Amino acid sequence: MTLDYFNPKLLKFMYFLVTRQRFMNSVQIADELRINGEHVTDRTVRRWMTFLNNERNFNYFINAKHESLGLMPIFVLMHNLKKTKVLDIIPYLAYVEYGICLGKMDNGFLVEYFLPPENLKKLKLFLDDCVNRGFMDNYEVHPCFSAIALYSQFHKVVDKDGNLRFENNNEKELTYFTRLLEQKLNKRVKCNIHPGIKRNPLIVPLLCEHFREASLSSKKAYRLLKERVGEKMWDYFRDIKIKRKRNCGACVRFIQKTIKYLHENAEDFVQQIRISYTPLYLGENVGVYLIVRLKENRRVVDFAMEVAKKSLQLLVHPPYNKRGQMIFFVITNFRALVEILNEILPRYMDPSSDNKLFLRDLHKTRFWQESKLHNKINYCDVFDPVNIKWKYLHQEYMSKLKKM
Repeated sequence: MTLDYFNPKLLKFMYFLVTRQRFMNSVQIADELRINGEHVTDRTVRRWMTFLNNERNFNYFINAKHESLGLMPIFVLMHNLKKTKVLDIIPYLAYVEYGICLGKMDNGFLVEYFLPPENLKKLKLFLDDCVNRGFMDNYEVHPCFSAIALYSQFHKVVDKDGNLRFENNNEKELTYFTRLLEQKLNKRVKCNIHPGIKRNPLIVPLLCEHFREASLSSKKAYRLLKERVGEKMWDYFRDIKIKRKRNCGACVRFIQKTIKYLHENAEDFVQQIRISYTPLYLGENVGVYLIVRLKENRRVVDFAMEVAKKSLQLLVHPPYNKRGQMIFFVITNFRALVEILNEILPRYMDPSSDNKLFLRDLHKTRFWQESKLHNKINYCDVFDPVNIKWKYLHQEYMSKLKKM
């Protein structure tokens, strides 16, 4: 079978991955995956993964429950950011999107920090200083919970040329994702470091490396940990014998046990299995953030279902404060976007709120993501495995800002 970007079997394979709540290797995938009622071999799965990875357009990853790490996802919309080097100062920056804020018609950055919630006020002081120094016009802060992603059936809504055909969407299939969203909304957990991390801080780097790439073996995890933190890696091991002998084999075995613990307690640490596939975001397709407050919070799932039926992918970021604005990231085409904005959104949106639409510029966004290597938690610099806490060096960050 000749592979191309929008091969129906390849799209079905990717959709299968996001409908599982655990990371799977090629053998496990082959055991469960059926396409047109036919068994798929391990060799075929590995060939598909090789094709996707070689193209560097695909990412299959674990989205952690950041609340269990003691971290809060915080979106900051920076209007007319003139001094982009400020983004390099605070090491909690995880994600950067460049685009246009429609309504005000100004450009800006929508950035996401994973931050200990007790440091939110200090982050605002940092941002205030950026405004006072003329580095940006103004900013908005939106604390959230970890996102839930809703995916349409790629193989049914994407044709051979990459065009989206939402008339083929299946509401029944979306209920798998709306159930995840309902669970997230009904179980509002606080941002506290999980007791398991306090007993075994090695969980933090393993989760963070899983965020980069889901296929993480114990040997590879050992090499990455040694490469990123050097001799400080031994601070992540609580076992006195391992710390004293510093034996590679014992370390790898302990990492294996920790990975097993994460799999057995996935409900505490894993929010969802996610993918990103760049060819689906190109052409006539667009990425748009809706920063809105709904008339009724109890209708979030209804709104998400309606938008998801007109979207290839929808990310829902519930607000940390119940009456805060919600953030919805929609990947769709222009025709469906007009329908969402004109017909769906007005029925749910609170018109008295300062609602916004942020249109992503994918080209500049990809430059930032690739050159700055964000979209990860920089545990090497900010996590203290000895005292089990996240370090926020406010005075150091403010000092670097003053020197700019």
